[in-house]
Amino acid sequence: MFDIPSIDQYRIQKHKKKLRFQPDMVHLMIKRTIYHQMSLVFLGPILYYIFNYVCHVDIQGPRPPWSTILFQIGLFIVIQDTIFFWSHYLLHTPWLYKNIHKKHHVYKQPTGVTAVLSDPIEGIINQFAVWFTLVLLKEIHIFTLCLWVAIKLYQIVMA
Repeated sequence: MFDIPSIDQYRIQKHKKKLRFQPDMVHLMIKRTIYHQMSLVFLGPILYYIFNYVCHVDIQGPRPPWSTILFQIGLFIVIQDTIFFWSHYLLHTPWLYKNIHKKHHVYKQPTGVTAVLSDPIEGIINQFAVWFTLVLLKEIHIFTLCLWVAIKLYQIVMA
C-alpha cells in the first residue's frame, strides 16, 4: 500500500519486491471496509440475541475474577486458532482456493488492513471460528467478550 523506508527493517517478507502506492487497492480496501463495518452494525444485534439464546452473555453482573477471564481468553485463543488453522488449510484446497480464497491473496504483501479483501463466504467461515468459541463456554461476561473482540481486532490489524 505504502512504501515507508524507515520501517523496512521490520518487514517480514523482506525477499519480496516492495510495491509502490496503489490507489486502486486503497480504494478497494476503503470500499470493502465500509461494507464490512456496515454489515457488522446490522448483524451485531442479531448475533447478540442468537448467541445470548445459545449461551448467556452477562451484561449486568459484576466483572468475573481475573483468573476466570484469563482462563476463558486462553481457551478462546486455543479453540479459535485451531478452528481458523484448519478452515484456512481447507480453503487452500484447489477448488475452494480458486472459487473463494483467491480473493484473499490479491494483495501480495499482506497487512492487517488487507484482511477485508476476502470473499464473504470466507469471512463467514472466519467469523464462525471466533463466535463458535463463545458457544462452548455457555456463560460469559460482557467484559470478557469485549476484551476477546479487542484482542482479535488487534491480532488482525497487526498480523
